[in-house]
Amino acid sequence: EATEEELLPYVSDVVGIAAINSPRSIVVSGAEEAVEAIQAEFTQLGRKTTRLRVSHAFHSPLVEPALAEFHLVAQSVTYRPALIPIVSNVTGLLATDADLASPAYWVRHVREAVRFTDAVRHLAAKGVTRFIELGPDAILTALTRTTLDSDDAIIEPVLRKNRPESRTLLTALAHLHAGGARVDWAAFYEGTAARPVALPTYPFQRERYWIIENPLGGDASAFGLTPAGHPLLGAVIPSPDTDGVTFTGRLSVDTHGWLADHDVLGTVLLPGTGFVELALHAGAQVGYPALEELVLQAPLVLPERGGVALQVSVGPDDLGRRTIRIHSRHQDALPDTPWLLHAEGLLGTAPTAAGADLTAWPPAGAQEVRVSDAYELLFRQGYDYGPVFQGLKAAWREGDSVYAEIELPEEAHEDAALFGLHPALLDATMHALGVGEGVTGEEQTELPFSWSDVALHAVGATSLRVRITKHGENNLSLDLADRGGAPVASIGSLTFRPVSEEQLGGGRQDTLFEIAWRPLAAPAAGPGFQMWDEVPAGPVSGAVVFPVPRAGGPVPEAVRSVVGDTLSAVQEWLADPRFEESTLVVATRGAVAAERGEGVDVVQAPVWGLVRAAQAENPGRIRLTDLPAGGAGFEGLAAVIASAEPESAVREAGLLVPRLAPVTDAVADAVADAPALDPAGTVLITGGTGGIGAHLARHLVTEHGAGHLVLTSR
Repeated sequence: EATEEELLPYVSDVVGIAAINSPRSIVVSGAEEAVEAIQAEFTQLGRKTTRLRVSHAFHSPLVEPALAEFHLVAQSVTYRPALIPIVSNVTGLLATDADLASPAYWVRHVREAVRFTDAVRHLAAKGVTRFIELGPDAILTALTRTTLDSDDAIIEPVLRKNRPESRTLLTALAHLHAGGARVDWAAFYEGTAARPVALPTYPFQRERYWIIENPLGGDASAFGLTPAGHPLLGAVIPSPDTDGVTFTGRLSVDTHGWLADHDVLGTVLLPGTGFVELALHAGAQVGYPALEELVLQAPLVLPERGGVALQVSVGPDDLGRRTIRIHSRHQDALPDTPWLLHAEGLLGTAPTAAGADLTAWPPAGAQEVRVSDAYELLFRQGYDYGPVFQGLKAAWREGDSVYAEIELPEEAHEDAALFGLHPALLDATMHALGVGEGVTGEEQTELPFSWSDVALHAVGATSLRVRITKHGENNLSLDLADRGGAPVASIGSLTFRPVSEEQLGGGRQDTLFEIAWRPLAAPAAGPGFQMWDEVPAGPVSGAVVFPVPRAGGPVPEAVRSVVGDTLSAVQEWLADPRFEESTLVVATRGAVAAERGEGVDVVQAPVWGLVRAAQAENPGRIRLTDLPAGGAGFEGLAAVIASAEPESAVREAGLLVPRLAPVTDAVADAVADAPALDPAGTVLITGGTGGIGAHLARHLVTEHGAGHLVLTSR
């Protein structure tokens, strides 16, 4: 961290300036001992220094013995005039055709400094306002932003480390398009069947007619509940049997837009500080304001669409303490979907004393740390913070302590008044750990794991002074104060743990479902039923049971016989007016695997597809049920008729009905252990001519190696 002018006196016959990456980011290269001496001197001045991993001391006097041979190689190259203007990193100016065709120019390129900053400034002086980085990461993007230090320029990388490539490219194109660049969208959408849509010829008036949503949610009292009085919670439900309390809420990036600014490794999470805020609020409501301990078990991943239901459960008093547990599940989850535990801990009543006195500011003796590139460094570590979370304004270091100034953006000040301590404000205090000497942006991505002895001394802060003190390798304490130095909060202990993209994926709510057969409570006995071949003449009411006949012989002929008989019966029943007041119950045997381990009678099974089509065309008039494969009687049909379920199965355990349920680990393991497809065999996909069938066919080919497919329509 230095200017070119500061480093020029150190240039010698063994060390030189290798690159001017930004106005205060200079690379020196040369003999190791000389470079280390420069590094030590600037470290003593409190400047950030980083040793780069390279194979040779490029752009230094040490490459001079190789220049003659390089010149011979450069002379062997055939040069052509450039098709687009090129700004030279040797001169920092527009390169001429003579420059680019000269072997001597390319020799200079190896030996002299890379003047990247001068090149960027030259482009800006020529009126260039859009910069695109074509490379594996966003390193030059960060250097360009630091060099220009302007909000007017659009500076975009097309690739970023640890980010989906297509999403990053499309984001860059979108920003360029919004900034006035011409994007060939026809080429982008070629082959997708997308087409332009005409927009109104008048300008958008941008007048909102929607009701502005209450940040504290709806009126819980209308449902007989007590409002929670917190932006992340909706209602309070006290237990009638104990003094335990449950707080409920719903989180979504639609209703809590600021949460979308907390992106870690490409996943939007509720920050760890959000769990702390929930615990402190719940504790304060029940008279246990001290958070003695909170251990995070799993991240709370917010879906792109919809939201998650939230529960904060506070247990009854136990010797002056209460347990607290925080769970969530998707808002559209089925009733029997398990809740995911995110955090658990202990609440207490013992007051916690305020921490360090931060009235004197900035702290005497502390060395200021540059923070202008803090969020670029954090981004390279996997933290893609949006504006609400970019609160780090200044930082200092003194021994094992880090001091920082944190401030919420003005648009978040109104929300801050609704929180004890806004999660984005508290989260930003930890960003000060990501700047300073030795921080390269290549460090592991970490998330808070455990909090101890957390106390809130004041509420509604919009800015903070913070002191972070290290106690060992992975243990911190934090003291927080307002602008005047008055205590806001204190955290006795905070630890972190590394996190990966795979681990964050484990925090997502289950989205894979299957049709599972579930027991149905035996309904009250209803009216009786009549068998198809015993129906009397005249109008018929109630239920009529058609037992699907069994057939032997070769399977194709048996299927045609059984399906044909069933089709004839269904058509007759639908066409005859005397059945208008009755319900047809089609009863197969062994046509579905309603219990694990059951086989399927391939002759009876096609009947279900046939009858489902008839049900869709005649809603409420036909029911399907499956009886045990080896049976001969009709036990259980009374329950089938009384249940009014469109589909059911009668088994020894009782009446079973199909329900949508999350795929269990046992099912997933069974699928994983299923035998592989034979590439030489043929896969039949029924309904394969539609969109889903095409996706399935592609999956079978690319993931399972299927070599022969037959796609049939319905």
